[in-house]
Amino acid sequence: MDGVLRSTAQSPDGRLVAIGAGDGLVTVRDAQTGRAVHSFRRPGLEIQNLAFLTNAHLIIVPRDGSLWIHTVDLAELLELTAGSLTRGLTASECERFNFGDDCPTLEELQSR
Repeated sequence: MDGVLRSTAQSPDGRLVAIGAGDGLVTVRDAQTGRAVHSFRRPGLEIQNLAFLTNAHLIIVPRDGSLWIHTVDLAELLELTAGSLTRGLTASECERFNFGDDCPTLEELQSR
């Protein structure tokens, strides 16, 4: 596997561009500014193709032919993980996920 670009996709509303690499890295960028708004790496998952299902859901097709659907909506990600959290976010995590001054506490995260 490698970090070579394998696929790109644009969201239906044109606001986001997803970029998938052979090393499993997927980066979602703001189409106007180029700023990264979401990224994740699936080690061992060689990206073959990407497509947006909705503005917030990305279809990932690895080389093995399986199919993954990943949300790029921060509110949905928080909702999916809130129940399993055992700690709040660190200052660097708040910065990484673009919370700014609105970084939620553990209690706020669990109540979403």
